[in-house]
Amino acid sequence: MFLYLCRQNVSDMRTVILLGGSGYIGQHLMQEWLQSDKDVRFICVSRKGTPQDMLPELGKADIKWVKGDACDIKSFSDMLPERADAVIDLVGTASGRTQADFDRANAEPVTVDVLSRQIIDAIRK
Repeated sequence: MFLYLCRQNVSDMRTVILLGGSGYIGQHLMQEWLQSDKDVRFICVSRKGTPQDMLPELGKADIKWVKGDACDIKSFSDMLPERADAVIDLVGTASGRTQADFDRANAEPVTVDVLSRQIIDAIRK
């Protein structure tokens, strides 16, 4: 997991880009965050877009689901907001259909880290 803060104070964050937000950890992170700050807006990048098994509480929240490959910034960069206060990277898996799938999701965090920095650069322009 990587967290990049564009603002120092978490309570000032209004727009958060969340990579891997459709997974268990991502959904529960949003659920907890929204319990303490209902004004936060999430932009969630996921291979499948809106998850079919989304937590019911998230259905009422200000979440924009973006279908894209978190390892390929070009697949979703045009759908990012002009500005964001944080980028959280939760891309990963506990299993994979093949070793290559597992490695792509878990052994390439440096690539995802670089992409997350590119996202920050893109929203700071």
